[in-house]
Amino acid sequence: MDIDVKFYTDIFDKELYWTDLASKNLLNIYYINGTDGLKDFYTEKLNILSNINKPKIKFIVDMINEILNEINILTDTYNNGNDININKLVDLFIINQITNKKSN
Repeated sequence: MDIDVKFYTDIFDKELYWTDLASKNLLNIYYINGTDGLKDFYTEKLNILSNINKPKIKFIVDMINEILNEINILTDTYNNGNDININKLVDLFIINQITNKKSN
């Protein structure tokens, strides 16, 4: 199975949107874990990629896993009553976008 350009465009567009929200201090725990939030979005993308064994796909799967890991850290931090810092998550979006643009 090959992944079409729309798959990558969808990720890229969402990450740009979330980066814009973060720059306005509007990206928060509710966007991350809410219905149709970041966690649901990346989990869905990961499920689509789970049975594809290609080097480029492996990199994307690894990036999504890293993003999901950061989401879990942010969620745990928030649930423990601490302030969350969205910057590392935004950094992962940017890394993902730059790397995927170079490899296309």
